[in-house]
Amino acid sequence: MVKLMSAAAWTDLLPSLAERLTSDLRREQEDCALPALGKDPLWETPEVDSKTVAKLSPAVKELTGNSIDPKWIQKGGYHSVEEAVTHIISQLKLNIVVRPVAPATAPAEKVEAAVH
Repeated sequence: MVKLMSAAAWTDLLPSLAERLTSDLRREQEDCALPALGKDPLWETPEVDSKTVAKLSPAVKELTGNSIDPKWIQKGGYHSVEEAVTHIISQLKLNIVVRPVAPATAPAEKVEAAVH
């Protein structure tokens, strides 16, 4: 079950969330770096693969109360750490931030008829 967050709480959390995801991805890349494979097309990989992004789930859960849904991760990976962080943050915002509901309005003539 998704734990929802207010827009104000999201705004407060956003800087630390972005910083944490960026640092965790950069650290993961350094820890799992492959030796240079040259320009061999067989070894062309995205800078940030989807499995690496999935490893951010514990950090996201710690900060938001929600794990990353695998459907939120772009298949095929990302061209950069910044692209991955931006995409995951946009998915989190879409899925866990409560959006204000516009008040329902009735046409004026229906309101008048109901009052009289």
